[in-house]
Amino acid sequence: MTNERDKGTPEGGERILRVPPSLRCRVSSWKKLVLFFTVVFGSGFLATACDTGNNNQSTTASAGNQPQTALVNQSAKNGNQTTIKIAYVKWALLPIVRERGTLEKELASQNIQIGWVGPFPNFAPLLETLNARSTDIASGGSIPVITGLAGGADICLLAYRPPDVKSQTIIVPKNSPVRQVTDLIGKKVAVNKGGGGELLLLQALKQAKISENKVERVYLGPTDALPALLQGHVDAWSIWDPGLSTAEEKYGARRILQNNPAPSYGVYVVRRPVLAEHPQAVKAILDIFKKEGDWATENPQQSATILEKAMGLSPAVIKRVVANRPPEKVLPLESKVIADIQEVADWMVEQKVIPKRIDVASAVCPATN
Repeated sequence: MTNERDKGTPEGGERILRVPPSLRCRVSSWKKLVLFFTVVFGSGFLATACDTGNNNQSTTASAGNQPQTALVNQSAKNGNQTTIKIAYVKWALLPIVRERGTLEKELASQNIQIGWVGPFPNFAPLLETLNARSTDIASGGSIPVITGLAGGADICLLAYRPPDVKSQTIIVPKNSPVRQVTDLIGKKVAVNKGGGGELLLLQALKQAKISENKVERVYLGPTDALPALLQGHVDAWSIWDPGLSTAEEKYGARRILQNNPAPSYGVYVVRRPVLAEHPQAVKAILDIFKKEGDWATENPQQSATILEKAMGLSPAVIKRVVANRPPEKVLPLESKVIADIQEVADWMVEQKVIPKRIDVASAVCPATN
């Protein structure tokens, strides 16, 4: 999912870097001359002397091996061809787009090549690749994007996805006496510090007119929070998918909130220099994202099959994840959405999660028309 959060998911094994097939030259009358210069000057000469015949293939790089990623997916114009590198996490729309190959099919005629980098377990390492200029476009939750902007990331917001209403909530063990938010007084709740989980809890307490200091916040990431909940070290957990669906399906965890009182948006971002240099390529990609979002929304079962493969979770858990998700719409940023994200950004300053206030409106990308 693109979502708020530096939200973690179970991390898969390290993937092997795949590069396009070996370059091939056609045999010609100057074959011997080519071979001579190859021996003298190395394989770099052969690469430039050959017609690859694979200009429209996408490349995939391991999220755990960034030096190789940067080399293989170096964004540049090769003649008339433009390469755009897209970083993606294990959930949400982008794994679906990658699996379907729609970008590659529709952009080949425009000499736009797509490089996929990932999957990443969450947005934090993905943001590092944007900062390192080894990726160009990505999607994530508004909270980690705000963190990146406050840290000086040279990115802007292209579009948004409707907020998570059902895929973020507070859960308790199945036999817990806690039934509602007011029952949390004097209890311990696991949250991710300065993230969507902590914001959700504080908003729930505010709605229930409960002082923040009457509930103890225990700062844990998803990997540690689930066993802490099951072993009774915390009484509740403020969590999102897929951790939410995993806890419900496998361990019978129970919600004490049906809807998220602080729904978070997913956002699509691009590095500003890439947008400035390749505005039409970025626009073409965004247009396809929009169509793919419509397809994913209209074909939930097929989307679930793709996500099951991408996320490595059981069909039962994936079924819950898909049922919880908002529509995979890719929408232009509007004033209400910008205001909502600004409110979260201001809260993050108050909580000292980020060092300074950011102006979300100024972080919206200029039009690409």
